[in-house]
Amino acid sequence: MNYNNLFLNRFNLKMSINEEPISERRISKSFKEIAAPLTNQQKVEQAINLLFYKWGGLVSHHPCKVFFISLVLFLALASGVVHMEHYENERLNWTPEGNPSIAASARAQEMFPQRGGVIGAIVQSKAGNVLTVEAYKELLAFQEMLFACKVKDNTTEISYESICDEKGGRSCFMTESPLTFLQEKQSATTESAEAAVLAALDDAKLLELVNSGQGGIFRGNGNIIEVNVIFGDTSPAEVEQDLQTGANNLKSAKFAHFAYPYSYSKEVSRQTVYAFEEALVEQTENFNSRSKHIEVYLSTSKGLRDSFAGDIKGDLGLISASIGLVSLYCILFMGSFSPVHFRSVAAVVTLFCVVLSYCATVGLLSYLGCKISNIHQLLPFLLIGIGVDDMFVIASAIDQTDAHQTVERRMSDGLREAGSSVTITSLTNA
Repeated sequence: MNYNNLFLNRFNLKMSINEEPISERRISKSFKEIAAPLTNQQKVEQAINLLFYKWGGLVSHHPCKVFFISLVLFLALASGVVHMEHYENERLNWTPEGNPSIAASARAQEMFPQRGGVIGAIVQSKAGNVLTVEAYKELLAFQEMLFACKVKDNTTEISYESICDEKGGRSCFMTESPLTFLQEKQSATTESAEAAVLAALDDAKLLELVNSGQGGIFRGNGNIIEVNVIFGDTSPAEVEQDLQTGANNLKSAKFAHFAYPYSYSKEVSRQTVYAFEEALVEQTENFNSRSKHIEVYLSTSKGLRDSFAGDIKGDLGLISASIGLVSLYCILFMGSFSPVHFRSVAAVVTLFCVVLSYCATVGLLSYLGCKISNIHQLLPFLLIGIGVDDMFVIASAIDQTDAHQTVERRMSDGLREAGSSVTITSLTNA
């Protein structure tokens, strides 16, 4: 008796008995999976994949028509760049439109209009102490230079007297400064009177005036000057001052602070003040090159604006280098760094499409009245990163299609597989 055949027959019979309910369960489960309703996510993915499938077929069957239509659409959108406007106030670029803070700020500006600003000046002693007669003489010389600085606005000559906050010439200089200690009476608010007072002093007497903590046109009538506000890097480090009498124990200071207020008017615009500040900065640099005892550093509205813009522009070089590295990576590795599957042209075309998309988007937003700022110059690098990612995803999906199919079919199948992934990641990154 053949025990092997008997064993096999019994084994096959057992498997056939046990396999029947398993097959039924599998078939039943498969039908349930097919009949199960699609989730909203699946419906969206199917719709996107179908759209990309049709788009791939359209591009592969009519490449020339798609190219020229895309070119015309690009030119129509990119022409809006000529209407591009910049933010006058960079802060609005970071505040969502309709934010209550914008309305509150506008209301506050309406009730308490900002008439101007302040030109700040920080003075540093080259010898380590500004509380000397020689340093004070140069402080007076700097102030005379500021009052003498003039610029032309069309046919009008603008000076600090034209823009000062009180519109009263030198009397608008009412803020406390190191020179305030020389102003013993109201007539001593001019440089000549201050120079006359200074001529009768030596370093010890000058320090006595500062230690009195009083000065200005109301000397002796309670006009107390807080030395900690005017002087910096002092000796002693913690200056003790009686705010009732002004008396203090200041011995020396390496830094001193000025403030020159100014205001706008119908005759003096913001741009005019910017021109004055620019001329003043240039003259201050010349003053510092001639000065022996002090060096002056200015803080202006235009300087702050230019500094912010300069920081952004300074990063553009690094952005350009980054874009170059990303482009090189795409050109080399688009075909897996293979001499056979090398796709440098495809990589270059992809990068060029990203640039075209950026220009078209800027033009469209300009048509819609949107404004741009310096920070938007950083967007090309981010867009190239997203575009390069999409390029690799689409190329990989097309490579995984059946190589025996036609080009049109492979394009459609590849875009269908990559459609939802490309769309969702792009929208998420945007």
